[in-house]
Amino acid sequence: GVNSQIISRTRSNSGVGFAIPSNLVQRVMNELLAEGRVNYSYLGISGGDISLDLLETLELPNNTRGVVVSNVQAGTAAARAGLRNPGDRQFTNGATVPTSADIITAINGEPINDFSNLVAYLASNTRPGDTINLTVLRDGQLVSLPLTLDARPAR
Repeated sequence: GVNSQIISRTRSNSGVGFAIPSNLVQRVMNELLAEGRVNYSYLGISGGDISLDLLETLELPNNTRGVVVSNVQAGTAAARAGLRNPGDRQFTNGATVPTSADIITAINGEPINDFSNLVAYLASNTRPGDTINLTVLRDGQLVSLPLTLDARPAR
């Protein structure tokens, strides 16, 4: 990988280092050389990690991992594939949680544990235009949704 940062309490070159994976660096470099810019894959969702309140409300096993879809933007890859916005919300233990939600648990059979894992998988393994298979936990059932990725829109 390529070293990108370090956390050091002593302001020296010792501490916890962070690196960009070499396969991502190679992909970005090749795309920059060939096209002059890098396009990243885009689902068209907002989401977050699974909370204990959500596990309790949806009556899911404690070991459930994935990305809770909190918003599906109209006209995006996620909307075309059939991902759904969460259902009604209820107030539980000081938090507002949906009474139903799509939870992305895997991409192409690779488990997705949290939102950062989803972003990392898309950046390292996919390109806009690729078709992936999302495994989604919906209403207690696993469903497979094929999805053709869009390019991340410019800000």
